[in-house]
Amino acid sequence: MAITGPSVVPLQRRFEAIASDMKRALLFNLAEEARTQVVKGFEAERDPYGAPWPARKSRPRRGRQGGKLLQDTRRLMNSINPRPAGDSIRFDTNVAYAKVHNYGGKHTPKRQFLPDVGNGFGPIWTAAFQRVAEKLMERAVRR
Repeated sequence: MAITGPSVVPLQRRFEAIASDMKRALLFNLAEEARTQVVKGFEAERDPYGAPWPARKSRPRRGRQGGKLLQDTRRLMNSINPRPAGDSIRFDTNVAYAKVHNYGGKHTPKRQFLPDVGNGFGPIWTAAFQRVAEKLMERAVRR
């Protein structure tokens, strides 16, 4: 003999709502961390995978940000705006020369500051994202 208990559908709906909220929070927090990683990459003059940017061929102009690559005005670095987009992070910029510096060009060496879609985020960004996700999970469990 089996006895049917009350429906668990209300609990399932509540769980689904919590999961949806967590997903939004995770993507928002990952986008914020992506911004941090972009800045750290510029400061360290390295790509998201840890490789150093190619050196400058000529001497830096006087009076500019200590001669750091791509940081004379910091306009490019400050223009990168990561934001959640569906199940991923979208990187927007209003700087026309961002693409040629990130991917390289005929006369411009590649000084990548954003990860490639096909290569994942790389170990540096992945470790940072993992820390963000773990902190978010810890906060959720404490509630």
